[in-house]
Amino acid sequence: MNLLNQALEISLRKRQAEGLLRKEASPLPKHFIDLSSNDYLNLSKHPTLKAKAKEWTENLGVGATGSRLISGSYEGYAKLEKQFAAFKGAEASLLFNSGWQANASILPALNALSKQATQKPALFFMDKLCHASMIFGANNCQAGLSKAKILRFRHNDLKHLEKLLEAEKETKSLKFILTESIFSMDGDRADLESLIQLKNHYHATLYVDEAHATGLFGKNGSGLCDPKEIELILSTGSKALGASGAFLSASQKMKAWLWNMASGFVYSTALPPAVLGALQGAIETVPEMTKERTYLLKLAEKFRILLKENHWNYLESNSQIIPLLVGEPDKALRLQEKLQKEGFRCGAIRPPTVPPNTARLRFTMQTNLNEKDLYKIIEILGQA
Repeated sequence: MNLLNQALEISLRKRQAEGLLRKEASPLPKHFIDLSSNDYLNLSKHPTLKAKAKEWTENLGVGATGSRLISGSYEGYAKLEKQFAAFKGAEASLLFNSGWQANASILPALNALSKQATQKPALFFMDKLCHASMIFGANNCQAGLSKAKILRFRHNDLKHLEKLLEAEKETKSLKFILTESIFSMDGDRADLESLIQLKNHYHATLYVDEAHATGLFGKNGSGLCDPKEIELILSTGSKALGASGAFLSASQKMKAWLWNMASGFVYSTALPPAVLGALQGAIETVPEMTKERTYLLKLAEKFRILLKENHWNYLESNSQIIPLLVGEPDKALRLQEKLQKEGFRCGAIRPPTVPPNTARLRFTMQTNLNEKDLYKIIEILGQA
């Protein structure tokens, strides 16, 4: 056995022993009830999205053929970005291939902007529970002479954030506050109103990941962020919108900067026409789904009530994402297996995705669920 294979075998065995080895999820059997996916409104199978995807494919083919800067900016791209900007109430939007690609390449572009404008690297003030893609993007700013400063504040602790901002108030760098409107693993919300006040007071820029809010919250499902108050808003097409990709909503000037400086955008082949068609279908369909959004959020509240009555800890969830805190990875896996045997799929989330000793089951509410399903889950958990 060569050294590489030996290292792999030892490391994989260690993760297995710790209950942290990840494996590909098997296809969901038809009779299963899914509480693991982010397809909250079940739009991934919506006839309008499928028809739009087919229409765009028939008109433009199956591949983009190149990056947006070369051959991939085919007819309809700019129109779709304008449609999404209007949906969000923003001046402009820029479409990325994924939320990960967007966060991983936007943050280095912001660092480059700070370096050029102030001769100093950026300052990133980041919530402790920001998504891994934001952390990766910030860490990408750690090389060479343009090394950004990353300051992490305790989750949703704005007094801690203010203390960090106050300590850096004389720093000439561009300052960016990074958070999520709905946190993907805890299901709680950022205090956007207070964050806006803080960023205005300290002359910072607010960057909010709206991946899990877009489609479900706000006017017509447009999200929780006001583009007139928040400079950088990231929305993904892969959650409630049922498709793929991610839109950064910002000013025209910011769009122009990212067109030039966001490496993931510049050097990647553009999304295929089918995805753009599906996104267009979602943007046109979501505003008409008020009834579905109301039902989904009422269902989530009902599940929280049932969990509380049965003494389960769901942290501070107040969204469609409901974590059930169990502590140890092995316990999360056992409960997940128990539910799967009864026809329910949920996520068993373990470190390092979440902090040590906070392994959990992650339930996501979807519009094809009903209260009977929730009572059955509580019954199964009670028997575990």
